[in-house]
Amino acid sequence: FIREKGYASVEELIAELKLGSRPLIAQVVESMAFSDTSFYRDYDVFTRFENSLLPNLRENNRASKKLRFWSLGCSTGQETYSIAFAIKRKFIGLDSWDINILGTDLSSIAIAKAQRGQYNNFEVQMGLNARMILEFFHQDSNNQWSINPDIAKMVEFRRYNMLDDVTYTSKYEVIFCRNVLRYFAPEYQQQILERISNCQNRGGILYLGKNEHIPGIEEYYEKLGGYNCVYICKG
Repeated sequence: FIREKGYASVEELIAELKLGSRPLIAQVVESMAFSDTSFYRDYDVFTRFENSLLPNLRENNRASKKLRFWSLGCSTGQETYSIAFAIKRKFIGLDSWDINILGTDLSSIAIAKAQRGQYNNFEVQMGLNARMILEFFHQDSNNQWSINPDIAKMVEFRRYNMLDDVTYTSKYEVIFCRNVLRYFAPEYQQQILERISNCQNRGGILYLGKNEHIPGIEEYYEKLGGYNCVYICKG
């Protein structure tokens, strides 16, 4: 970003940022946003989510037929859509369920791409086999793979800064916050954990990154036995 904009040094950019130019701040934030993602990232984590956790959620919520999922730091949407794919594969009579999957990210550019739901050949092949690609996507006139409407209607995307207060009123049965918290200073990690735990009822599920441990998480969550990245909300 510094080279592209012609700044002489990091210090020169910082000096201009201190003047408070919102457009410049937004550009810098976008340039620093981390966007490493893929469909079914950490395949074993997602297959256990699909084959073990989802059937339990389905049974426990059969009376209400309502489920809420939140993908924090969703980047360009692959994780959020992967949740939808797993639900589609495991829920019979899905049309009778009220299911919403929210994906949020700091980057407006990433959210815009996620909302379009269009991916190139390389992106869809990162984590998906040919059968799943044909099941959940269709090719458009630009040879991009577009998310099918029955998947798109389950998902919504919004821009959200994890350091801001949560304004959503839903209680989420499952929250994915994988490989995100480790980039924050410890005091911010605790603030974020408190916010997201308040968005879950007792027994709600939190996914962190594979083998990711955040100091102090035990105040809000307890680890689910047999999993290295799944936690239960204490409520």
